[in-house]
Amino acid sequence: MSDIVDDKKHIRGTLDLSNAVWQRAAGSEEIEGPHLEIAFVQDGYVAMRSSEHPVDDQTLIFTPAEWEAFVLGAKDGEFDVM
Repeated sequence: MSDIVDDKKHIRGTLDLSNAVWQRAAGSEEIEGPHLEIAFVQDGYVAMRSSEHPVDDQTLIFTPAEWEAFVLGAKDGEFDVM
């Protein structure tokens, strides 16, 4: 199996996520199970994690440009599976 490439490792170590305000999708509190959470952190970065595994080393970090591309793709239906 290939090693996982982590191109944000150098950034993750400098971000302080201890005061991050984690957000979930509206209405998700009514659904049981793990939830996807995001937080907007310093320097415009966006952190994403699973509520089931909220440790920092399993948090994904996105640059502002990556996050914008993701949001625009989602709005455009790029990730729709049906």
